[in-house]
Amino acid sequence: MKIRRHLAIAAAWAALMATAFAAGNIALQGSAPQAARTGTAKPLLAEGDRTGAAAAAGQQTARKPLSLKTSVGGDLSQPLAYGDLVYVPTGRRVSVWNYANPAMPVLAGSADMAPGVIQGLARHGKYLYASWREGSCRRGGVVVYSLANPQRPRRVGEVAGYAGDAERTCAAGIAVAHNRLYLFDTENDLYVGSLADPRRPRLRAAGIGPGAGTLVAASGNLLYAGGKSFLFGYLLRTIDISVPDAPREAAFYSSPGTEIVNVGFQAPYAYGFGHSLSVLDMSDPAQVQLVGSTEMPYGALTGMRLGQHVYTGGFHGLDVWSVADPAQPMFMANHDLRTFAARHALPLRDDLGLMLGSDDRLLAIDGRNPDKPQFASERVQPGGVNPMDVGFVDGYAVLLQYDYGITVANPNTLVPLARLEPPLPDDMEARGYTAMTVHGKTAYLAVWGYGLIVVDLSAPLKPREIARLEYPYASSVAVIGNRLYVGKNTNGPSMGVVDITDPSNPVLVSNWWMPDAPWAMAAQGGILYSAEAGSSEIIYGGVRIIDASDPHNLVELARWDADCDSATGLSLDAARSLLYVACRRGLRILDVSNAKAPRLVAATPADPDATTFSAVAVRGNRAWYGSGNGIEEYDVSVPSAPRLLKRTSIAGYEPVQMRNAPDGSLFATTQAAGVQILTAK
Repeated sequence: MKIRRHLAIAAAWAALMATAFAAGNIALQGSAPQAARTGTAKPLLAEGDRTGAAAAAGQQTARKPLSLKTSVGGDLSQPLAYGDLVYVPTGRRVSVWNYANPAMPVLAGSADMAPGVIQGLARHGKYLYASWREGSCRRGGVVVYSLANPQRPRRVGEVAGYAGDAERTCAAGIAVAHNRLYLFDTENDLYVGSLADPRRPRLRAAGIGPGAGTLVAASGNLLYAGGKSFLFGYLLRTIDISVPDAPREAAFYSSPGTEIVNVGFQAPYAYGFGHSLSVLDMSDPAQVQLVGSTEMPYGALTGMRLGQHVYTGGFHGLDVWSVADPAQPMFMANHDLRTFAARHALPLRDDLGLMLGSDDRLLAIDGRNPDKPQFASERVQPGGVNPMDVGFVDGYAVLLQYDYGITVANPNTLVPLARLEPPLPDDMEARGYTAMTVHGKTAYLAVWGYGLIVVDLSAPLKPREIARLEYPYASSVAVIGNRLYVGKNTNGPSMGVVDITDPSNPVLVSNWWMPDAPWAMAAQGGILYSAEAGSSEIIYGGVRIIDASDPHNLVELARWDADCDSATGLSLDAARSLLYVACRRGLRILDVSNAKAPRLVAATPADPDATTFSAVAVRGNRAWYGSGNGIEEYDVSVPSAPRLLKRTSIAGYEPVQMRNAPDGSLFATTQAAGVQILTAK
C-alpha cells in the first residue's frame, strides 16, 4: 500500500497544541529569538480592487469545460511478451515496446485508455485482455483490445458488472486457457467465461470464493495464482481447470513473513523472492511442494529464470543463481548492476529478460554469459510509475517522481526527454519525493527521507542538482520572494524558513514548531497559507494564516476550521483575494482580503466517506476540485455562487496535486492512476 504522505502527530501533542492555540493570534513556537511577536494583517487587494477584479472575471469569454484527454503512467503490473513486443501496463494504459533489437528498444505505441488501473494482462490469439479496477475497488472489469495492429491495441469490447451487486469489485490477475478467460477477484470469486466470441466474454462466478490472485499464469490444466496475505505472508494456490467451466481449488501454500514477497511463474515451477530464493513445484494438482530454498545474501523483490539461471534484483545489484538442480539453488555472484526499485521481471528468451521498477526504468538483461551479465539497454516509462507533482518550464512538463527525482517530458505525451535522479542511498526510507515548486527556472523538491533538493532547469533537457539542504521528513514547499518555506509532517510538525537568495546555497534561517502538519501551502505578499489535515477528532483540519514577512518572527494571524474537517490542498486567486481550499467535505472558498479574519464565501458538497485527500486549482473564473469522486469544474465568476459545470471521472483515485498548464489544460497527478490531462481541445 502506498504512502501518499507521512503524518505522525501524537494525540497528547495535538491536544496540548489545540489548547495553546485556541486564543487566536499567538506567535508560533520556533527556534527564532523569543521576542514579543505581533502581526498586522496584510490584505492582498483593497476592496475596490476586488470589485473590479470580479467584474473583469465575469466578462471573460464563456468556454467549454475541460475534458479528459489522456491518462499516462501509474501503477506498474506484470508485463506480457508477444513476439518482439512487450506490453507494459502502467496506470490506465498499456505501453508497447519493441525489443527486436534489445540494445535499442523502441516505444512503438500504446493501447486505448482503460476505465481503471490495469491489474493484469492475458492474450488470446489477436486479442489482448486487461483486467482493471477503480480506486477502493468501486468498480472493476476487463477491457478487450484488438491486436490487428499489435503496436496499437484498439479497444473493441468490455466486461463490466461481472460481480453483480457485490459491494466491492476487486478485479486482479487474469489468464487465458482452454478457450476460456479466467478473472480473479480478490474479494469475491474466480470468474470464468467462454472466448467463443473473443470480444464479448460473459463471466460467471466459479463458486470457489475469494483468494490470492494478484499474479496469475496458466499451464496445461492448472492455473497458478499468487498474492500477499493479510498477515504479510505470501500465498500460492493452484486451480484445477481440467473441466474448464468448473474450476476447483486444488492446492494451497503459505509462506510466512518475508521469506517470499513476490514470485515468478515459469512452469512447472514458481520461483519465490524475498529473504530467500525458493523453488516450488506447482505441477502436482494435489500439492504445492517446496523443492529447495536458500537464504539470499542481499534479498530481492523480483526475479526470473533465464535458461538454468535465476536473476534477482530490487535492492543491491543483480544476483545470479544456478538452478540446474532445483532442490539446491546455488548463489553464484552479485554483480554491480543497479536494479534498485525493480518490482517485476519478464523472461523474453533463454538469454534475455526485463526488469521493471517503480523508478520507471526498463532494464534489458543480457544473460548470454551468466558469469558476466550486462544491461543490454535501459529505457524510461512515459508519465512515471508514481508521479506526485508537475511543473512547466519552457514548454516542457517537469514531473516529480516519488521514488527518485524528476523527469522532463513532452507535455502532450509525457514521454521522458530527460531524467534526474539526485544521489541518495538506495533505500526507500531515504527517499520519498513528496512535493515540488517550480520558481522561474529553478525547482525545489521536498524529499521525505532527506530534506530539500534544488534543481537548475535553465536548460530543461539537462536538469542538474545545484544544492541540497538536510531537513528530514520534508513534505510541502512554497516560495515567497527569496524565501522558501518547507513543511515537515513527521517528527514535528514544523516549518523551516530557508533563504534562497542564492538558490545554489540555501540557508535554513529558522525552524518553527507547528500545531498541525502543513499539508500544502500557498503564499502571496508576505502572507503564508497552510492547509492542515487535522489529527483524528482532537484537531480539525483547516487553514492557518501566517504573517511571514519576517523570517525570524512568524506570526499566526488567524486559523479557519469551520466546516472543513481535513484540508489537503490550496489555490490562491490573488487578484480577487480568494483562497480556494480542498476540504474532505468539498470545495471551500474563503475571502482573505483581511488575513486576520478569513470569511467563508461559498461551499460545495462532497462525500467525505469517499474522500481522504483532495486537491484544488483555479484559473480566472474557473476552479477545479479533485477527489476520489472525480474532478469537478466550477464556474466561479460569482464566487459566492459557484456553479458545477462538469464532473470527470479519474478512475476513483484521489489527486495528489492539480496544476494549470500554460496552454490552458489541467494536469492531475494521482500516483496509482498516473497523470490525468484535461483539455478543452
